[in-house]
Amino acid sequence: MTMTNPRPLFKQSAETVAVCNLMAKAKVGETVTYEAMREAVRSPINIETLRGAITSARRTLLRDKSMVFDAIPGVGYVRLAAVEIVDASDRDARQIRRKAQRAIGKLAAADPAELPPETQGKLAARVAVFSAVSGWFDVGRKLALPSSGPASTVPSVKDSIRGILG
Repeated sequence: MTMTNPRPLFKQSAETVAVCNLMAKAKVGETVTYEAMREAVRSPINIETLRGAITSARRTLLRDKSMVFDAIPGVGYVRLAAVEIVDASDRDARQIRRKAQRAIGKLAAADPAELPPETQGKLAARVAVFSAVSGWFDVGRKLALPSSGPASTVPSVKDSIRGILG
């Protein structure tokens, strides 16, 4: 079956388009309030639908216009200047480090002796990557490898990490 006029696979909701248009008008440092967003939608909207529209609008504006917004709890979203974008990335880095540390904790529960050789290599590689991301082996911090858990007993993990970090 051939289609003469194919529809796009994805179309933004009316709520997302309204919020996106409103946020796109914001100048650097300007706050777009939740109330203004509700008014822009022009119909009764529950908080979950509004939250979804805001998330989609933020992603669209980042992708299409390089506009970044940060939440002001209970108020709305503020458009960030370039220096504020870099400062806000500190929070992202902390979240990534915490996730990497949790992943290392999960991997430490795997006993390498119970794994086939190819999976042992995967375990060692993952621990090495997550360790580097988490900052556990940051040369400036001079932290030692964790000594507890089965994954820390695999020499290739320690060697891999030391090889990556020099």
